[in-house]
Amino acid sequence: GLELAAAGLPSIAAHDRPGETRFAADVLADLAAAAHADLVQLDHPALACSERFTAPVIVAAAGCAGTWWSAMRSGAPIPDEDRWRSELARDGYGRCAAAVAPTAAFAAAVAETYGRRPIVVRGGRRAAIAPAAEPAADPFVLAVGRLWDAGDEMETLDRAATRVQAPVVALGPVLGPRGERTRFARLSAPGPLDPVRTAQLLRERPIYASAARYAPDAPGALAAGQAGCALVLSDVPAHRELWSGAALFFAPGDADGCAAAINRLLADPNLRAERGGAARARAGRYSADAMTRGMLGVYRSVTGGPDRRPARRTASPRDLSVALG
Repeated sequence: GLELAAAGLPSIAAHDRPGETRFAADVLADLAAAAHADLVQLDHPALACSERFTAPVIVAAAGCAGTWWSAMRSGAPIPDEDRWRSELARDGYGRCAAAVAPTAAFAAAVAETYGRRPIVVRGGRRAAIAPAAEPAADPFVLAVGRLWDAGDEMETLDRAATRVQAPVVALGPVLGPRGERTRFARLSAPGPLDPVRTAQLLRERPIYASAARYAPDAPGALAAGQAGCALVLSDVPAHRELWSGAALFFAPGDADGCAAAINRLLADPNLRAERGGAARARAGRYSADAMTRGMLGVYRSVTGGPDRRPARRTASPRDLSVALG
């Protein structure tokens, strides 16, 4: 069975000092030991820095400070006040039994930044909704992300929105965990992500747009593709890897190019439908079952295969999912 345990800790993104992250890593290690876990999977490399883990650790991350800085600051070194984040991530990558990345692009970024190349297991999900037979009568543009994060480049989409001939709606938090806040001139930002509301909007088959400059996995594009939305994406490595031939692309930071691609789809319903069909077909490759098979292969490689499972310690192991915050 699955047991959910709340660690009662803030998100790692809200940590201000290395001691907070090391403490969180120790708490997770102790929880895993108490659960008699045979295997531990973490979603951030820094959380693997604890020496207390007694079971093999897999890091399946889709972002970190070092690769963010490399993508956003053209390789400029991380400032002193944030360097500890990258150092703890490097420590965690060095300690884990296996590392997993959702795209080859992110795996390459991790290898360049930390010297360890993760195994690529593409992110997948089950389609939450069936697309509507017809798109909404009044077309609109939808974006989803952490609106406060410069990596999502909402500023570019906000500038593009002034040239777009339809409403542009951006779903997601505008306030970051460390007090970051963003405001928009043209984008409509109704608030944090709500799964029901997001599904309702996607079912109307809007044009989905992402101007992200840092996009290790782009889960929003996958949900939109599954719903049959036409995709307009920044031409960054992960977007190109996942959606080449199934989306319209524009240069990162190019608000005019973004607006032109959106307006092209708005002006041609047949093209919009064709691109939506192409996105849905491509999204079919990125299923939850395919991701599960990939992760099971990683688990077997770490544990020695299905016939060589680790010895039980004191009791039957439990599947333990831990929530920080």
